[in-house]
This record gives sequence, structure tokens and C-alpha cells, in this order.
Amino acid sequence: MKERAPKVITSEVPFKGKKLEVVREGISWGSGRKSVVETIIHPGAVAILGITKDGKVLMERQYRHSVRGYLYEIPAGTLEPGEDPASCASRELLEETGYRATSIKKVGAIYPAPGYSSEVLHLFVARAEKQGKQRLEDDEAISITLHTPTEALKLVEEGKAFDGKSALMLHMALASPEILSQAG
Repeated sequence: MKERAPKVITSEVPFKGKKLEVVREGISWGSGRKSVVETIIHPGAVAILGITKDGKVLMERQYRHSVRGYLYEIPAGTLEPGEDPASCASRELLEETGYRATSIKKVGAIYPAPGYSSEVLHLFVARAEKQGKQRLEDDEAISITLHTPTEALKLVEEGKAFDGKSALMLHMALASPEILSQAG
């Protein structure tokens, strides 16, 4: 049996911001069944597992207003219109941490929240070399920390690195050492 996507019967944009918009759509599933779906339209993003030459994982302690607190995370950022994900990953690593990617490799892509968002998150591993100062945006409060991969994973287990991208990349790196070696 061939699956069919539901038919969109109404569509409106109740919110449009700098980086995302919300779309509310009425959809018909067929057989008279209808529902309303709200989706955050997101341009996509990157996440970077930065590894220093001595094998440390580059982490950010960053304030996240949506959770009203600080989290430890791997560097990440939003794609600019038309931007190549690898270029975005290199740019975000340098801007947020002051570390330059001397090598970078894509290890996958995920939908972090497909129940309500169109965001595709491109996952990278990079060899990170200290280059200079951070160039933070006005809404960023980030301090840099360095950890062994095991120490970084402990932050996840303790609920200090609570976001999905960091947990996933750290688990992938420890479960598959070739990911760490791909950093160059």
C-alpha cells in the first residue's frame, strides 16, 4: 500500500522572526479526518565536535534563555541563506570559540525535532586549533571549556550537557573512535 501525504487545505504564518517562522496549516488526512499542525520553519544548522591536537573536546558553557540556565554544549549555529554547511561549521567554530578548524568532516545530519520543526542539523567533527578571540553575537554568553571525551560525556550523564546534539555527538565519538580520528 502506497502512503500518501496529507493534503494542506489552509496555511497561515502567525509569526515571522529573524531566523525562523511559524506556519499553521489545516490538513486533510482523507476519509474526512482533519487536523491543524504548527511547524517551525528553520533554515538549518550545524553542530561541531571540535577536537584539539591533544585530544580534548571543545565545549561551550552557554546561557540558554529558553531553559533559563546554562548548558554545556558543542559549538553550533544557524545556516545563513545559501551557505554551505561545512563553511558554516568552520565559521561558527571560529566565531563562538576562537578556534579554527584545520580539518573538518561531515559525519551525518539529523532532524532534531521533526514533530514541530523543519530544521536539519548537519553534524561535523573538526580538528580545532586556537586562533584568537571569540566573536560573539549580542545574544550569546559563552565560555569555553576543554574535556576528554569521557569527561564531556559525564557532563551529559550529570544533566549538565542536556541538549540532544551534544549528547548524540559525544556518544557517537565514544562508540565509534573512527569519528574522533576523522578530525585529522
